[in-house]
Amino acid sequence: MHFGAPQLLSTLLFCLLPLLIYLLFRRRHRKQDFGAMVILLRAYARLRRRIRVKEMILLSLRTFALLAFFLALAHPLLTGAGTDRPNMYFVFLDGSLSMRTAVRGKTRFDAARDYLRAKADSASPGDFFKLTVFDDTIQPSSRALSPTQFKEQLSRIEPSFRGTSPQLILPMLRQEWGLADKSGCVGHFVLVSDFAQNAYDRPEAFFSKLASEIWANAPITIVTCSAQDDKNAAVEDLEPARSVFATGLGTVLKAHLNLWGGEGERESQVTFKRLDEAIATRSTRVKEGGSSVAFPEKPAEEGSVCYSVSMTPDSLPDDDIRFFAADVSRKVNVLLVDGRPSAGSFQAASSYLAAALAPFDNSEFSTISVSTTAISDFEGMESYPADVIVILEPPAISPASAERIKAFVSLGGGLLIVCGPAMRPAALNEQLGGDAGVLPAEMTAIQESQGNGYASLTDLKMPETLEGLAGLWRSGMKRLKIFSYFDARPRSDATTLAKLDNGRPLLIERARGRGKTLLWTSTFDGQWTNLVALPMFPPLANELCYYLAGKSSQETNVTVGAKVSIPLTITEAAGSCTLTLPDSTAVELLPRVAEGKALLDYGPVEIPGRYKFTAPGGRTTYVAVNTPREESDITPLPPAALRKVWNLPNVRIEDARKPYTTPATMEGKFSDIQMVLLFAALVFLALEALLASTFSAPFQVRASQAGR
Repeated sequence: MHFGAPQLLSTLLFCLLPLLIYLLFRRRHRKQDFGAMVILLRAYARLRRRIRVKEMILLSLRTFALLAFFLALAHPLLTGAGTDRPNMYFVFLDGSLSMRTAVRGKTRFDAARDYLRAKADSASPGDFFKLTVFDDTIQPSSRALSPTQFKEQLSRIEPSFRGTSPQLILPMLRQEWGLADKSGCVGHFVLVSDFAQNAYDRPEAFFSKLASEIWANAPITIVTCSAQDDKNAAVEDLEPARSVFATGLGTVLKAHLNLWGGEGERESQVTFKRLDEAIATRSTRVKEGGSSVAFPEKPAEEGSVCYSVSMTPDSLPDDDIRFFAADVSRKVNVLLVDGRPSAGSFQAASSYLAAALAPFDNSEFSTISVSTTAISDFEGMESYPADVIVILEPPAISPASAERIKAFVSLGGGLLIVCGPAMRPAALNEQLGGDAGVLPAEMTAIQESQGNGYASLTDLKMPETLEGLAGLWRSGMKRLKIFSYFDARPRSDATTLAKLDNGRPLLIERARGRGKTLLWTSTFDGQWTNLVALPMFPPLANELCYYLAGKSSQETNVTVGAKVSIPLTITEAAGSCTLTLPDSTAVELLPRVAEGKALLDYGPVEIPGRYKFTAPGGRTTYVAVNTPREESDITPLPPAALRKVWNLPNVRIEDARKPYTTPATMEGKFSDIQMVLLFAALVFLALEALLASTFSAPFQVRASQAGR
């Protein structure tokens, strides 16, 4: 039994008042011998036992009346389950981004919080709560809290901008139930979430595992905060058509929009910005399945820049904007390494490629800066001042140069290897191939067409950042003739981008670290192919260099929860750096130097937006932090997915958006019996008065009879 006002239990001492009155005023006999008393004493001896029984009955009724009255003042709550053990509620609350979705002005998280507050209000003061909040991480469970402390902690919690992984709670359950058992409490499991279906690959397996980790007869409450008709539109992605940004080089940034939660469309205004400057605004219809909006861009200044695309805010405004950070270079530096140098015009292996990349004498009109070197001079270079290295018909690569090339690609450089008759494939396979190498395929022998025969291009699998080139290439692919090529067996981690009609690869790609390598199995001159005579050759050469020069942007484009590391020069690492957060708050950071490299670390980042890192010398680097894409799909699990839960006898499913009611299995759990006790006190007093009146009359009659 529990008491709503335990401080009044001390008043139970007043229940001893009837006994005290009885002891103080009970009848005392005085010895005095005279004739009449002898007759009375003889009569009293016969009635003494009966009178004592009546007095004890009346005394008990008075005592019970006072006891019931003072117990009623203490506000008792009766435990209907037949046990007075306190309850311990293990509450697991979803704190992911989708819980920020607002319907009719109230977020899912607010609905969950109101539900849990109402549950705490209905609990007994002797009960306990343990709160665990989870997203794609899980925060350690809090200490056991009273209902009041639990409500106070709820008021201090807000959902994060992270994704959700409900599977993280499963390993904790067995430990939590053991704690309830040791503390002598009755355990209750409460899971509160919007149950967005993107977080559950196999919901039946999850709920089955959930039930197996909890006592078979333990009460389980599943609380949902979403509805099947909830909808959300979001900017799903923002990506450039080219992976490299250079001054004067035009590109296109494409925003992917999507609508989740059923069929239909939604009108929205989409705004494209460069930093805080609005570049363009479009009106578009967002529909289920996705739509795209393209914005042309031509950077005018080099340095770091951050773009954003936003749409009209809706029920989840945090995913209605997306950022993309890029480094704009002045030019793309390409180093041509000629494995077949020649003094004659257009006799060297690099002649046609150099003309395609830099057709003008005035370099101001070109976004690519080209320099050419012979293979012998390339071997003596200790470092490569280039974004892209093109090696044409290499006869061999020394081990030292091979190691420098591998390091160059791993750090973000681009490598293009063009085959030809002067190349020695065995030496190239040995130096640049293998698991630790950069070569996309193992090359074998030269394949030559017989007579006037040739191979043609038949299959293209271009990356999205080369799709602009693919259209132009497809228009001229029927005119491409390949008379000779090296046979190559692509590695398992390589991708074949172009195939010949006989099934052999023509262009193969392999990623290595932050950079990538392309292998062209034929030549870039007129010896083995008619490529240089086709109009598509110059755009092909330029776009391949742009593609290879585009370093991985993973360091400057991250998702909430990631850690950021910005590379610095050793000079910049000498002082502190300034980080400007999305809310314009400035934070001072100290770089770290390890293994000769200087890095500026920050994170994990918990708020989406644009972060600005400023080095001591004034160099600025922007980092774009975006919300998880999967959290934009707020569609909840269908009712059929919860069928496994419905079939469990100890499971109750509730809707946090509806007014809280005491669960049916808990009705009478803490029944208020105050009025019952007050009524019992009145009954005891009435019965005492009735019996007192009844007992006194027969005594007077019999006493008079005894006197006669």
